[in-house]
Amino acid sequence: MKIRLLCIAILVMLLIPMVCVGDGGYWYCPQCGRRNDGNYCPNDGTARPSDLAASAYSTPPTYYFSAHSLDFPHKLNCAVYTGPGTEYLRGANGTVQFISQSFKYAGLDGDWLLVRCQVRGGGTRYGYIDVSAYQQTVWGVQHLVFSDMRTVVSRDTKVWDSMMDEDLGPICYLPQGTPVTYLCNFVIDGMNVAYIEVEYNYRLVRGFVYPSCLR
Repeated sequence: MKIRLLCIAILVMLLIPMVCVGDGGYWYCPQCGRRNDGNYCPNDGTARPSDLAASAYSTPPTYYFSAHSLDFPHKLNCAVYTGPGTEYLRGANGTVQFISQSFKYAGLDGDWLLVRCQVRGGGTRYGYIDVSAYQQTVWGVQHLVFSDMRTVVSRDTKVWDSMMDEDLGPICYLPQGTPVTYLCNFVIDGMNVAYIEVEYNYRLVRGFVYPSCLR
């Protein structure tokens, strides 16, 4: 009898779906067991089950940078990209470097954290750092869900990775009519800015523009 019950228990465990959702809409890859929040597992490319698929907002949401700092176990020294991946442009002609242990943040996009970083000589830039090795530290940080709204810039437009700081300069220029994805709005230090993604010189770029620049 005990053997029979044991066999039944093992069978039930095998039949329980390996995909489950945790706080924040996480799911677990049925192939490798990795916890994910995007639509594909980066380890093996397994797609998120359709009944759990995260949908983008149809209109741009609004996010705020945290009023609190995130503290890491040691000082980080890493490259900063304008988007969540090395395929995105780096600001300051590819030289923006993040060196800090405590800093302000907006949220996660996959394993990349959107942070606010002070630069040498003064000024503040915003960009993404890879935090895949620090999952315990970023546990509980909100995951950003962006809009997939397509629009165009209504005039020649500068795109910034700062709060329109002329001393740091824009990261790129877009001519009137350039198509962009309007991801969201950010409120930073009381200033409302639109956050977009665009392809520029064969590189993806995310950055801030004035909301009035978008149709």
